[in-house]
Amino acid sequence: MSGWGFQRTVRSQPTDIEKSARGVSIKDTPANKVSAVMEELSHDVHKFGRRVHNIQQFTKDIGTTRDNDKLRSKLKAERQHAAKINERIQKNISKLSRNLFDTQLQNSPNKGSDMLDSSSLSHRRQQLKKLKTQVQDMEQQYNAALKESLAKEKKHGKRSNLDDDEQNEEGIYGDDSRQNDDSDDDDSNPNSTKSIVREQMRQMNNQPKKNTHQQQLDDQIKLVLSTNDKSTIDVETMIAQETYREVKELQDSYNELHECFKDLNTIISEQDPAFDVILENVTQANQNVEMGVEEIKVAKSMTAIGGIQKLTSKLSIFKKIM
Repeated sequence: MSGWGFQRTVRSQPTDIEKSARGVSIKDTPANKVSAVMEELSHDVHKFGRRVHNIQQFTKDIGTTRDNDKLRSKLKAERQHAAKINERIQKNISKLSRNLFDTQLQNSPNKGSDMLDSSSLSHRRQQLKKLKTQVQDMEQQYNAALKESLAKEKKHGKRSNLDDDEQNEEGIYGDDSRQNDDSDDDDSNPNSTKSIVREQMRQMNNQPKKNTHQQQLDDQIKLVLSTNDKSTIDVETMIAQETYREVKELQDSYNELHECFKDLNTIISEQDPAFDVILENVTQANQNVEMGVEEIKVAKSMTAIGGIQKLTSKLSIFKKIM
């Protein structure tokens, strides 16, 4: 376990990369390709973290008693290795993003059993998201370490170049003073050899110039930054395209829903006359029911009165007989 929190997994079976290295035949399927690229990406992430850690450690020694040409050569090599690994990481992330998030590829009717199923696809997507988050965190540390190392190298540049310039200038003046021991070498005389040499040296010093080491640093900065920028732009462009596609699909869904509501509104508008007739019929039916109830009440009352009259007449006849 390193300081970066990476740990290699011990596998009982050889991986696809190891099989390929041993010359073992691997079935060339989309699923195997994704697995191989995913494994290569995991290895590169571990290597990238180790390189960044080395850059940080070597940078600490710049400007100290341990600072020497060998240390700076190692630091330069680590920066170059880290830049190459980072470039490979970004390419593999872009490749996996296309394979795992391309909805047209996944929904293709020609895909066979060798394609990733929905469960494996979801698992791989989660793995890729975690790796991308991990890489983004390491890239921030890498950029900070790169900036610090280059800044410290500039700050603690080699004194040998400056000493050589001073010795050359002193040598010119020394030789000139020994060869010209007359009044023309007076510093106050602008036409003297010494004054002319001083003016030429002053003009040379005013011109921007870079030593070999400084030029190498500047070239390396341009190389690393251009590589990082291109990889970052590619990934961000792919994410933006995927987001745009999702937003476009969502917009299409909302448009379809809007059309459904418009159709429903049209149907309801067309049914308004029928609804009016139905309402009129229901109202008429209610009125008929109310009238029927009233007639039933009247009939009931009339029936009750008739019964009482019949009973009264029978009682009268009975009394007469008695």
